Amino acid sequence: MATTAEAKRAAHIVEYLLFVWQMEDAIRATGFDPDLLDRMSEFRAEHERLLFSLPLAGAAFKKVYYDPSLGRPVSMYIPAEDFVVPFGASDLISCPRYTHIMRKYPNEVRKLQVVGFYADVELPEPTMTVREIQGFLAEQYGTQVAPDFISSVT
Repeated sequence: MATTAEAKRAAHIVEYLLFVWQMEDAIRATGFDPDLLDRMSEFRAEHERLLFSLPLAGAAFKKVYYDPSLGRPVSMYIPAEDFVVPFGASDLISCPRYTHIMRKYPNEVRKLQVVGFYADVELPEPTMTVREIQGFLAEQYGTQVAPDFISSVT
């Protein structure tokens, strides 16, 4: 089956040229930069991760933002468990706040502070150690949790 552009080109070259001109005009009007996808090397892989996890989790999100350490826009898949909205929110448009939980190593946070992405303030140390968290979960919920799991979510 031929696409719209192929059908117009086969039928009449003038219609095809008008169609292409209208598409280029629409792309310019929206400010879309096709070269942007070439510069965002992670775009396809992150999009595939999103599409893979969507049927498993039921929801997935994609975030595009400027990363000053790379000096370019970045496309990132956000799992549903890392996207927090208030319980009573019915949609994202009217939601007063939504938050992306970003897990970063202290060195990554410091780099982003230096380039001005985050405010350059002294951050407190974590208040509980892995052993303290394990003890708390065992006492409160009667469950044993692996230290690696605790490290991955804190």
